[in-house]
Amino acid sequence: MATPSSQTLAVSCPGCGAHFQLGQEMAGRKGRCAKCGEVFRVPTSVTAAETKPPRLPPAEPVPQYIAVVCRVCQTLMYGRLDQVGKPIKCPDCGAQTIVPPPEKVKPKKALAAMEGDQYELWGVDEAPSVAEMLAAQPKYIAVVCRMCQTLMHATEDQVGKKLKCPDCGTANLVPPLEAPAKPVAVLTRDEDDLEIDATLDPGERPAVMIPPRRPMLYEEEREAERARQAEKEARGDRRGPKYHHDGRPAMPRWPLVTRVLPFLFSSGVRVRWAVLSVGLMIVGGLFLLGAWMMSQGEFGVVGGFNFMIMAFVVLAIWLTAASAIVVTIVTESSEGNDTIERWPSSVFTEWAGELMYVGFAALVSPCPGWLAGRQLVGNPVAQAILFLASVLVFFPIILLSQLDVGSPFGIGSARVLASLIRFPLTWLFFYGELAALAAVCVGLTFLIDQFAPALAVLTAPLYVAALFLAARLLGRLGWKLAESMPARE
Repeated sequence: MATPSSQTLAVSCPGCGAHFQLGQEMAGRKGRCAKCGEVFRVPTSVTAAETKPPRLPPAEPVPQYIAVVCRVCQTLMYGRLDQVGKPIKCPDCGAQTIVPPPEKVKPKKALAAMEGDQYELWGVDEAPSVAEMLAAQPKYIAVVCRMCQTLMHATEDQVGKKLKCPDCGTANLVPPLEAPAKPVAVLTRDEDDLEIDATLDPGERPAVMIPPRRPMLYEEEREAERARQAEKEARGDRRGPKYHHDGRPAMPRWPLVTRVLPFLFSSGVRVRWAVLSVGLMIVGGLFLLGAWMMSQGEFGVVGGFNFMIMAFVVLAIWLTAASAIVVTIVTESSEGNDTIERWPSSVFTEWAGELMYVGFAALVSPCPGWLAGRQLVGNPVAQAILFLASVLVFFPIILLSQLDVGSPFGIGSARVLASLIRFPLTWLFFYGELAALAAVCVGLTFLIDQFAPALAVLTAPLYVAALFLAARLLGRLGWKLAESMPARE
């Protein structure tokens, strides 16, 4: 009897293991799995079916050995999987170490740089033109400082405003942005005929026009001062400074006398005179108050000591500011300036250089008097006189030498030492003026101490004025020596 057509065959896919029921007419023929697409031949019978194990995803690799670090000597060892939880012996020190279970491998995280927006390249039709990128750039205006020629750049919103120079602090007006010149097309289109336009003939090339040089700020101020001086001379008034044809100040016949005392009342000097006087009075008042409190017994010693510390701090600040002002007065006066044009800045840290000049000169100048005073043992008055005389004599020489050499350690300039021999009368006259200033200060201080010792702090303006006048005289002396000595080779 023939097998009925309703008899079916149970077939499994060799690829994915899916089960199908097929008719007997499919026996021996090829078929395709409806799930995984595997092509296989249908067996003639269920027993003759050639089954293949289904394809499974590859399992994660299991480590065969586990790294173990000796707990005593840190020796690296390896244990088997069947030794997990059991101790193994270290081959170096013999210590027993438990084998830990294998660690699960964590999937690696993507780099932080690969997260978020990434840089991409412009597409073929998306890239902007060079002209568009240049137009998108911010426009800056070049500004040249009129004092020190420092090149600065301002934005369009700063046009008409003043821009402060970072080097010298001078305010400069920002000019308007110049309109760019319209480019002239020099190429023709392909559809145009190549013809020469006679109207575009430039003709003879014009000469190069050099723009006029804009004067510097100090040149304008000096020219204005010369104009005022010429106007005064036209009216018959010959007072005030004179200038050479090249703009340099002309040295008067008596530079150590002319316009020395009026310098105290010139522009910028009065304010600094008042500030330094108040600072010196504060220092003196703190010292007197501290000394009085320390004399009141052991309970006042702590307060008096604090006032003494405050006095020393204020004195250090005062000496730094006074050194910067003194060096500026000496330098500006040695250039022949009737008034100070460039005062020290308000930045406290920038005064350290001038303090090195004045401080080193103040330390070295009394050494000759101190060495000479050691021979006069038992006479403190003579020792004090020698000490002060040494400061008055050697401090100007050392400070001028430092400024001439350009170093605080140049205490002996050849030009300054040579001027002592070539112009002895000028130096003697200068020392006479210094001695007169010292005599006035000491005399007034002695009188106040005799009648009202508590008012001694009020002599601070006198000493500050004497300091400014001494710096002015030293600068005028340097001007006289610079004009009379041969030029440096």
